[in-house]
Formats: sequence, C-alpha cells, structure tokens
Amino acid sequence: MMAAYIILAVVLFMILSLILEWVDRKVYAHVQHRVGPFVAGYHGILQPVADLLKLMNKDEVVVEGSDEQLLHLMPILSLTFVLFSLLFVPVASVEGLLSFKGDLIIILAFSVLIHLFYIVTGLSQRSIFASVGAARWGQLLISFEIPLLISVASVALVANSVTLSEIVSFQSNSFPIILLSPLSFIAAVFASLAKIEKTPFSVPDAETEIAGGWLSEISGRRLAIFRIVTDLKYLLLSALIVTLFLGGPLGPTVSGIEPLLSVFWFLVKLVFVAILLSYVRGIVARYRIDQVIRFFWFKITPLAAVNLIVLIFLRMGKVI
Repeated sequence: MMAAYIILAVVLFMILSLILEWVDRKVYAHVQHRVGPFVAGYHGILQPVADLLKLMNKDEVVVEGSDEQLLHLMPILSLTFVLFSLLFVPVASVEGLLSFKGDLIIILAFSVLIHLFYIVTGLSQRSIFASVGAARWGQLLISFEIPLLISVASVALVANSVTLSEIVSFQSNSFPIILLSPLSFIAAVFASLAKIEKTPFSVPDAETEIAGGWLSEISGRRLAIFRIVTDLKYLLLSALIVTLFLGGPLGPTVSGIEPLLSVFWFLVKLVFVAILLSYVRGIVARYRIDQVIRFFWFKITPLAAVNLIVLIFLRMGKVI
C-alpha cells in the first residue's frame, strides 16, 4: 500500500512541478510585458509538457572524450534525490508521506548532493564551457548554501526541532515562524532562486557568456531529465519555504474535510511563494559571478545571521 502511495505522490509531484513551471513562465512574461506560453493548451498550460516531450525525442550527442557513464548516471541520481526529498513535505497533514526525526537535515543534504551531481556533470564533458559552468556551480554552492542553512537554523531554533512535522505542529499551536524570522525568510527566497539557477543567479549556464555552461553538451533525454529536476527543485524549495515559514498545510478548516482543506491551503501558499520567486527574477537583471558571490556573502548572509543572533538572545531571555 505504501508503495502505491509513493508512486501516486511521485506522479502528482511531477504534474505539479510542470504547472509551477507554467506559472513561473507566465508571471515572468507578464512582469516583462510579454505574453509567455500561449499556444499549447489553455493559455499555454501544456507548454512545459510539450517542451519535455520535444527534448525526450531529440538525439543524445556525446562529445568524444566525455565520460558517457557519468553523463547517464548524474541526471538519474538527481531526479531520484529530489523526488525522495519531496516525499517528506507535509501536504495533507502535519506529516509528509515519509517522516522521521531530523528529516529536514536529510532534505538539505540531498539538495547539496544534487548540485554536486551538476558539478560532476560539467566536469564529465570534454568542453571548456561545461568546465567553467561546473566551476561556477562550485562557487555559487558555497555562496548560497551558508545563508540558507542559517535561515533554516533560525526556524529550527524557534520550533526547537529539525523535523518538518514538528515544525508544522509548532506553528499550529502558535504562529507562522515568518513573524519571528522575516529576514531569514528573505534570505531563503534569494538562496532558493540561486539553487534553482534562476535570474539573477543563473551564472552556471549563462548562454551569453559560456554558451549554456554545465549543460552546453547535454541533449536529448538527459537534458529533459535535468529540466524536470529543475522544476521539481522549484517545487521542493517553494514547498520548504511554505513549510518552514508559513505553516505548511495549516489554515482555517471544517470538520470532516480537513485533508482536502489542508491540501488547498498548502497549494495557495505554494503558488504565492512561486509567484514571489518569479517576480523577483523578473525585475532583476542577471548578475556576474563576482556580483553573485558578493551579494550572498556581504548582504544575504549577514541578513540571515542578524535574524539568528536576535533569536538566540530571545531564547536566552526565555522570550521564545
């Protein structure tokens, strides 16, 4: 029975990630006074599916001298890790389909491993552009992971837990953690944009500079899988922000239909966060790699650190 639930959840997460991609593209287009996807399906809602099918049907070309086995393995591992992480996210109740003590740490560790797979993918290709893109991923990874971890530490300090179900339960008995960690929320939003390689932090695959970077020689099914991994990471990070700062599936409910209303409130908050991410990337131009590093080290990391220090003093004073 559990296997059936997991398969159903994986299918639903895949569908939801494609819908979020459509939301992101439509919002991003409207911010820049464009139409966005419009032909495939109602207002282009099937465009992400069409793009995925198109990539799946393209030939896979491997540059001579590249490590073909690693290029086959990395997208599969990335997809597996992001799907496994999504199973911990509470959607219909305070617990996800999978839940155990410290599961938040597992999710964060898996998200780092996915980016290490990206670096390996870039280094496995016999291309200077892919190597530069992989090097940029390494620089970017160190820059955005630290403020993200500090932001998560603020949430864990307030809820006194690193388990997603306990963090949601804390908010059900008190208030959304964003009220005590607004600076951490802002830091998490910018770090999430960098993790999903969106503007203004899309430096590892900057087409105008390094011709697609770490993905420059990836094509066909491998490229399609990496694209769906990006959509699933978009879903995962948006869902984590909702869970950690906005109470996850919590909201006004009616006796007898609690699971349905929990899913409804989760989706409402998820769309809100997704639109927020799209607006931010729509109004800011892409940074250079040195600007990205300075931005995270000298602006976002101190922002998250200040919030954490304030919370530590509040905890020492037994205010929280």
